[in-house]
Amino acid sequence: MTDPTLPLDVAKSGLDAFKPMAEAASEIFVNLFGGIAKAKGDYWEQKARLKQEANLKSFERKVLGEISLEKQPLEGPADLNFAVQLFEAVRKVDDSILQDMWARLLVSSVKEEKHRHPAYIPILSQLSAPESLALREMLNVYFEYLREARTTYVVSFYSVWTSASRASEGRRWNHAAYGQACDNLIRLGLIRDESVEGDPLERPMFKDAKIRDVYISVFGIDFTSACMGLS
Repeated sequence: MTDPTLPLDVAKSGLDAFKPMAEAASEIFVNLFGGIAKAKGDYWEQKARLKQEANLKSFERKVLGEISLEKQPLEGPADLNFAVQLFEAVRKVDDSILQDMWARLLVSSVKEEKHRHPAYIPILSQLSAPESLALREMLNVYFEYLREARTTYVVSFYSVWTSASRASEGRRWNHAAYGQACDNLIRLGLIRDESVEGDPLERPMFKDAKIRDVYISVFGIDFTSACMGLS
């Protein structure tokens, strides 16, 4: 039992005796938890590497599938810089729909120089699978406009989003995300909002994408054609 009347200097000398033990214990804990943190880091690094390898193997199969659909052998020269950037981006992609787009873009870039636009890779990297399906619907609307001599290819983005959900192969679909998707496609320059054309003072301030009329831009047509093989 500790003597409450123990002189202060004696008590202090007793505590000093525990310092080496405390420091040793502290070093053990640092090494232990540092080792655990490193092990966890190594684990996730390995897991990420294996995931990226799987993504590339899946992408390779997609590319071979796209090549098999070509009626003529691919004879155009591949742009090494474009291909390196594309492979660097696609190894992080595990969505099947987006991998299809990356594979088609690679094949398209070999066929025609115009499909090696430097903006295509960063733009495709910023698309979600539902947004890519909505963009395809927008391009289909444009083709229908050309084939059927329609007066316009302006369409409600909400109707496009609804149509895209039916083509989503049963995947989970966030119907409430149409506004964010519309904004992203506009931000990337792939579609345009008809409501913001003309005099800025006369532009209606639409907050709901359900009443936003949009159309695919010329750049969006070229991009989607390159990434989806649609023409």
